[in-house]
Amino acid sequence: MAREEYFNRSLLRALLIVEALGKEKTPLGIGEISRLTGLSKSTTHRLVLTLESRGWLKRLPDNDKYCLGMKLVTLSWIAREEFASCREVHPFLCKLADITKETVLLNVWNNNEVICVDKIEASQQISVTPKLNQSFPIHAGASGFAVLTTMPFQMVAQIFNTRKFETYTARTLIDPQKLLRKYAEAKEKGYVISFGEKDDGVTGIATGLYFPHEQNYASISVVLPDSRATEDVNEKIISAVLDIKEEINLHFNFATKSI
Repeated sequence: MAREEYFNRSLLRALLIVEALGKEKTPLGIGEISRLTGLSKSTTHRLVLTLESRGWLKRLPDNDKYCLGMKLVTLSWIAREEFASCREVHPFLCKLADITKETVLLNVWNNNEVICVDKIEASQQISVTPKLNQSFPIHAGASGFAVLTTMPFQMVAQIFNTRKFETYTARTLIDPQKLLRKYAEAKEKGYVISFGEKDDGVTGIATGLYFPHEQNYASISVVLPDSRATEDVNEKIISAVLDIKEEINLHFNFATKSI
């Protein structure tokens, strides 16, 4: 019997609604949620009311639209605290931010996407500041792509050959063969650097991590405006990122996962 036969359809539909609101990042009405999820308006209305009653969604009384509720905020922090490696890596993020003076992120692979689970804000007046729990594309930008460098080639090849990727800027790569070449180069160098692949005017420098306790793929990244990303600055950040990665590996007493 296929695993899908054990799935609860009502629960799956409710999760579709929660995920749709999370991806849109703006309050939505019943009709908008229905359109995004493909559910009928009556089913959507019933499930939304149920989710609201348990605190998963919140209704905005001024326009009858819905947004994610505080229950999700609470659970996200609990999940973050239970991710032991995230807690242990935090001091290293602080050190990297102190060295670079730029925004530093910890990103993890979750359900086929990359999520920012921790960040240290830049000390610079003008900075790049992604939000906690923000998702990153895996093909565009250093934060997401670096996670791929800790994965087996077969897994990455399947991702590149089966997904349709969005073009964000003129520098975004979407061709599977070009992405695989970029993956091979990044694995060889040990880091990823991107210039405006996801957002114009943003440079990202990242390296991949593997957390054996959680058996999860991750990355640490530094993001900064192009205006400060000179060749000299980038080289210093690359060196700092690789040094911090080595310190993290030594702290956990394991070498980078061999693939």
